[in-house]
Amino acid sequence: MTAWIKYWYRGPFRYKKSSRKTVRNKSQKPKEDLDSSGIIAAALKRTEEEEGVFEDLGTADEDMDRSYLAAFLACWLCKFVFPKDDITLIRPGVFKVASRMANGERLIFTSYDRCAYGDCN
Repeated sequence: MTAWIKYWYRGPFRYKKSSRKTVRNKSQKPKEDLDSSGIIAAALKRTEEEEGVFEDLGTADEDMDRSYLAAFLACWLCKFVFPKDDITLIRPGVFKVASRMANGERLIFTSYDRCAYGDCN
């Protein structure tokens, strides 16, 4: 799964490791706070490095967002919806489901579906 994520996400990792000990008084408000207005900032444009994966695959510009979403959904489905013995693997059977979801199709997963994709417990 790590290799899958590293392949699809080539940008910088945004979260740095926090220090083990904080010197800030816990009752004080942090210096850097999120905007509490509830407004979500616009998404950042992908860098050339991040778009390299789409160039490698020959993906058309208009299909980039759906392809990226399908890749994320395949990872999410294998890890959380259809977990199997080794949750670090992306199973080929989930790609069709992920692609359908990325194209806006609503799906309902039954016990049969979960068993068909490997989670029969």
